[in-house]
Amino acid sequence: EFGDPSKHQPPRPFFRRMISKESPSWVGRMAKVAKVTNYDGDKVLGLMGEDIKGSLQQSINDLTSPPLAASTIEAKGFSKPLIDTSHMLNSITYDVEK
Repeated sequence: EFGDPSKHQPPRPFFRRMISKESPSWVGRMAKVAKVTNYDGDKVLGLMGEDIKGSLQQSINDLTSPPLAASTIEAKGFSKPLIDTSHMLNSITYDVEK
């Protein structure tokens, strides 16, 4: 997210960009989900968690800037930032606690 300039790793703010883009619609979407689920709080939060998880994964997949260094592309074999083993992408989760 923040990078490490001392290691020539630029910031890649995929999380903040997703929140900035998506959060204005969360209240409206949550209201619709609440109505559809008959106001079941656990279902509402679970569905919103899935929605936000998907948005964050999409933000990672969509990120292209700043581009990778030529040496990184050569080492990885492709030019997609933030994706190497897909561990980070597949580790995104949420938890609804009572």
